[in-house]
Amino acid sequence: MTAAVAAQLISKAIGFKSDETFIASLLQDIGIATLAVLRKEDYLAVLDEKSVSKLPVIAVEQQIFGFDHQDVGSELLKLWGLPESVYLPIRYHHEIEKAPPELRQLCSILWASDRLSAIYHGSGISKNIRNAKEILTTRFGFKETQAEALIDAVADKSDELLSQFGADRTRLMPFSEILQQANSELSRMNMSYDMLLLEYQESARQAEKMASALKSANEKLRHAAFHDSLTGLYNRQYFKEAIEREILRSDRYRHPLSLVLLDLDRFKTVNDTYGHHCGDVVLKTVGQMIVNGTRRSDIVVRYGGEEFAILLPETALANAVTKAEACRALIGATQMEADGHRVRLTISAGVASWNPSHPVTADELIKAADQALYLSKRQGRNRITVWDWDAATAPIHP
Repeated sequence: MTAAVAAQLISKAIGFKSDETFIASLLQDIGIATLAVLRKEDYLAVLDEKSVSKLPVIAVEQQIFGFDHQDVGSELLKLWGLPESVYLPIRYHHEIEKAPPELRQLCSILWASDRLSAIYHGSGISKNIRNAKEILTTRFGFKETQAEALIDAVADKSDELLSQFGADRTRLMPFSEILQQANSELSRMNMSYDMLLLEYQESARQAEKMASALKSANEKLRHAAFHDSLTGLYNRQYFKEAIEREILRSDRYRHPLSLVLLDLDRFKTVNDTYGHHCGDVVLKTVGQMIVNGTRRSDIVVRYGGEEFAILLPETALANAVTKAEACRALIGATQMEADGHRVRLTISAGVASWNPSHPVTADELIKAADQALYLSKRQGRNRITVWDWDAATAPIHP
């Protein structure tokens, strides 16, 4: 809301007329909200990396996702049917020089509105004030007093607009009060500029050190929360969240989703014969073999004990069976080296798919794959069983 108000005030001050200014600035960061909801853990990593590296947020997003929130927001609004005059400026509001010439003024306004909003809602207030004033004076030709008056007006108008919507809010402190408060605090401190500078430099060093340590700790915590400590694969907790998310996505877009449950045959014999450490090596080796045979978008999980799961988005039943058969054949043909022992094992698998004609729940999909796996075991192991929703049976795959 604050950014949208800022964009309108800038547009009025420079005589720029566009029906899309308010809505484009209001939605310019919807890509951030989308990524933060759908890829929460990854986006926390973005924020940590940005804090430590001081890189622009779009640069960090590109590193982690291969795209940024401009791309996501623009594509999302395009899918929603908003006009090109709204979603294209959002695509370029952090990279104005890449925008078509006719959109650069609006992109500049979005960029400036973002910086003005950051004064009231972001961190690093003095830096945000400098950035906003520099943009207003250099890009739009404001005098410094005009820039300060506009920053003040942003707080007043945002308060008015938020009150109209009945939003729970804290009154935005006008720019003049921010400066007054800062000057009052500095005078009370009665310190020389040199002392302030030294203390600031030391604080900056400590903050950078703490941010780096926090980033490292957060990465370890995120990894531990969703990964199996032995194999490094995703764990059951992550799987539960992932399958619920993918079921919702499949239901929304009517796209297929498949699940493969795999279990090592007679794995207890390995532990009893060669010891548990040898068994651990085998589990890690098998997990890596499964990962090597999957796509980046597939989710490979240590489901428990010697059981693994592969969640296959955008994959129909026939392709899931092919993937499961490839894993079965590869593992069965591989002689693994573990603690000086040569171990060869087979796997049994159960395969089930979600499709538009059978929109099942996550629990139902897991149960179907589990029943198919049970039949593979009962029918002699080293085979794949496919759950057939229509027949409510699980035919054995040759």
